[in-house]
Amino acid sequence: RNTASEFGRSVAISGDWLAVGCPRDNQAGGRAGSVYLFRREAPGVWAQAAKLTSPLPRRGTEWGHFVALSGETLAVGEADCPADGSGGATLLRLGADGVWQVDQILDLPTAEAEGPFHISLALRGSRLLVGARRDRAGLGSAFLYDRGDSGWTLSAEFQMPAGWVDSQIPAPDLGHNLALGKATAAIGARFADAGAPDAGLAL
Repeated sequence: RNTASEFGRSVAISGDWLAVGCPRDNQAGGRAGSVYLFRREAPGVWAQAAKLTSPLPRRGTEWGHFVALSGETLAVGEADCPADGSGGATLLRLGADGVWQVDQILDLPTAEAEGPFHISLALRGSRLLVGARRDRAGLGSAFLYDRGDSGWTLSAEFQMPAGWVDSQIPAPDLGHNLALGKATAAIGARFADAGAPDAGLAL
């Protein structure tokens, strides 16, 4: 790891697997990022099993800024995803040979993004929630994907309530953080003017 690589910027654990984001790793280019995977071999004993870099390495995007892990599926997001949403989230699966392989790369249906935007993730089984914090001129969006026989497909899109107006800058930042339950999703908007300027809310 290089100086200031931010190993540990994101972490996720599922069963005997631990994923650690290292978004400012320079191996694939300046701040292109990486993810380390560790496996528990015995109680209290963890060994590095893999180091992954983005299948679409791009300088400065900080792949690994956010990670989510559920069973044998890993989702990885970037800190500075391009404004067109391309490559916004990467899905990887653990193969029978014990190797993590790319399952699918999601291009997010973003619109009116204020330059590069942060990607946040929540993963539960075959369902993935992706937050795009600076989408729609800073209002933010979240996208729900489900995995079926044909791969991961968009099931729903979430935005601020219709007609929402913020009197303050910054904008609501919907999608800053996410949580996904069996049949419930929670989406944070930390700068929403809810009762007071920038007081924040959760949908």
